[in-house]
Amino acid sequence: MNADALISSSSSSSPQLIQINRQIVQCRLAIYYD
Repeated sequence: MNADALISSSSSSSPQLIQINRQIVQCRLAIYYD
């Protein structure tokens, strides 16, 4: 699953949750590609 899909699937949530999800995705990508 890519970041865009995860973020848009959470678009019905609050903006705070979207922001947190985006940070989590970025952390995961950093771990995967580090």
